[in-house]
Amino acid sequence: MWFLLAAQAYSQAQEGRNQKMLSNAQAGVLDYQAQVERQVAMREAGVIRDAARETQGAARTAYAASGVKVDTGTAAMVDEKIIRESEQDAFMAILEGNRRARGMNTAASTERIQGRQAQRAGYVNAAGTLLGGSWNYAKASGWRSRGAGFSGTQAPAPVESR
Repeated sequence: MWFLLAAQAYSQAQEGRNQKMLSNAQAGVLDYQAQVERQVAMREAGVIRDAARETQGAARTAYAASGVKVDTGTAAMVDEKIIRESEQDAFMAILEGNRRARGMNTAASTERIQGRQAQRAGYVNAAGTLLGGSWNYAKASGWRSRGAGFSGTQAPAPVESR
């Protein structure tokens, strides 16, 4: 009987440890995905900036071909607007990527917490199994059930009235 009790307790503790390992593995995947998300956002921002430089070059070429000075007046304003809007777009790409990554990092932290809780629950269940089984064994063997006071056979204490 003790062997079965110990095996059951071991199994419960091991189940908690296994759940923690699985949770940590899932958290690692989420952390990796968050890192990839940040890298993708930075690459996207780079693509946006490259496209802005090409657009800026095409606009300057067009103004220069028509005889307009490219560093003054409307040409300069268009040039600044191209750069300003592309930087806003690049910033938004980075911001959105970081938000998605932060969500994944939060999910990873939650996964780790759940793993630790599962491990603790496994230990608590194992302890409960051992204590409960021990109590049942002791009770079945007659421990604390023989003799006065142990089984409810003791007479109540006399009450004196004064």
